[in-house]
Amino acid sequence: MDSLLVMDQYDKSPTPNSDQSESSSSRSNSEPESDEALNDDGANTMHSGPPSPLPLLPSLSSLSSEEAWPDARTAPAQLPIKDPLPATASTTTLLVEPYHPLSQELLGKIQVNNNKYDILKVMFSSTSLIGRGTVCYQARRASDGQGFVIKDHWVLWDVDDVDVLNEIMMMKAMDDIPGVPKLEEYCKVMLSSEVDNTWMYCYLESTSLEGTWHTHVRLVIKPQAQHLQEFKTRKELVQALLDIMINDGSSNDDHYSLGGTGMVPFLSWSVLGQLAVWDKHSQNSCHFKVASDSQAISIGSVKQDFMDNLESLFYVFMWICIMFSGPLSKEHDITLEEDWLPYEWSHMSLRLCQNAKNMYFFNIRESLDQFDPYFAPLLLLMCNWTDFLHYNFPSTNTDRKIAEHKPVMFDDVIELLDKHLALLPDNELSPEHLFRQTVMNKNIQDVADRADIIKKMQSGAAITTSIPQKKCGLNDTGQSNLQDY
Repeated sequence: MDSLLVMDQYDKSPTPNSDQSESSSSRSNSEPESDEALNDDGANTMHSGPPSPLPLLPSLSSLSSEEAWPDARTAPAQLPIKDPLPATASTTTLLVEPYHPLSQELLGKIQVNNNKYDILKVMFSSTSLIGRGTVCYQARRASDGQGFVIKDHWVLWDVDDVDVLNEIMMMKAMDDIPGVPKLEEYCKVMLSSEVDNTWMYCYLESTSLEGTWHTHVRLVIKPQAQHLQEFKTRKELVQALLDIMINDGSSNDDHYSLGGTGMVPFLSWSVLGQLAVWDKHSQNSCHFKVASDSQAISIGSVKQDFMDNLESLFYVFMWICIMFSGPLSKEHDITLEEDWLPYEWSHMSLRLCQNAKNMYFFNIRESLDQFDPYFAPLLLLMCNWTDFLHYNFPSTNTDRKIAEHKPVMFDDVIELLDKHLALLPDNELSPEHLFRQTVMNKNIQDVADRADIIKKMQSGAAITTSIPQKKCGLNDTGQSNLQDY
C-alpha cells in the first residue's frame, strides 16, 4: 500500500466564512514591501493571530502591528495573558478533545494565484544564511477545506530565466508516476505589479552580486499527510489503520490496484522469499562498477496480491507498537543487544528477514514482551490479527494444506479493526498530561536516589553510583552540589 506510513488529513468539508480581519500594506519609496502584505497583483501571505475561545486573550486590535502579525514561518503569535493560570491547572487531568480540522488554530494566511490558504503548521524552515530560504507549510484551502503542502522558496536566477520553473516542469513531467507529489498550482510572487526578486532589495548593484539573484516562487502540492506514528491517542491510531483499509481496499478484491515501492521491514513473507531467490542469482552474475550496491528488479517478476499488502500493514502496526512508547512519535528506549522484532525484520539478508517473520507467526510469545506498556490495550488486536494472517502461510502438512490455507480478505481485517476500535475509550489522557506524568515520575525517582546516596554518605558506606548533579546553564558560574536542591 502506498499510504501505509501516513495518516491522510484530506478534508473535503467546506470552510465556514471567517470574520477575521485581513490587512494589506503598500510599498513605500524608501522601504521594500514585505512578503506578508496582500495585494491584488499576486499571491502573498496574510497573517492573522490564531483564534482562541479563551477570554483571557486580548483582541488583535489591541496589539501592536508586530504582535498581531508575526512571521508565520517562525512561530505563531505570542499573545500576552492578562491573568495567570489557576492554581489547579498544574494538577488538572487533560483529556484529548475530538479533532476538528476546521477549528484548528491558524498561523496565518497565504495566497497563490486566486486561491487563499489557511496556514496550519510550519512543516520545514530552512536556517541557512545563503540558499533558497525554503519554507513548507501545511495549509488548507479556504474555498473547500482541502489539505495541501505549500512550498515557499527563492529559486536561483532572474525573473525571466527559464530555469526558474525547472522544478515545476519536472513535476509536470512526472505527474503520472506513483509516489511522486502532484502539482496543484504554482505562481511567481508578485509585489507591486512585478515579480518578487532579491535584486529589488539591493540598494547598490555590484559585479560580485551578478548571477546570484533569486526569484520568489510558491508551489502547491498534494497529498498532504503526516506520519502515522504522530497519533494523539490509541484510538486515533486504530482509526487511521481502518481508514487506510477502507481507502485502499475494496470488497471486490479482483480489482485491487497493486503498486508502491516497498520497504524491507514491511514486505510480506511471500515477497521476501521471491526477492531472496532473485538476489541470490544476481550475486552470482557479473556486474559493472556502479555507485550503489542496490539491485533493481522488474516489478513484473514478483507475484504480489492484496494479501501481501494486508500483511504489510500489520508489520507497520507492530513496528509502531514496539519502536514507540506513546503518542506524537515518542520513541521507545530500546537497546541493540536484544533481539527486537523490527531489527530482525530489517536484516541485510532477505532470507533471514523471511525466516524471522515466519518464526513470528508460529511463536508470538516473544512479541508480547516487546510491546510498550502504553500499547498494552492493543495486545488483543495484535493476537487476533496474527491469527488471521496465519492462514496466509503454507502448511507443511499435506493433508491439512487445503483446509488451513484461507486467504484473508479486506472485509475480515476491516471488521476486526472496527470491533477493537469500539472497545477503546473515547477520552484518553492527552500527550501533554502523559509527558507531565513522565517528568514527575522521573523527578520522584531522582529524589529517591539522592536520598539513598545521602544516607550512605552519612553512614560511611561505599557509594557505587555517581551523585546526580544539576545541569549548568549559560548564566551559572559553576557546577552546583546537593545544597542547591
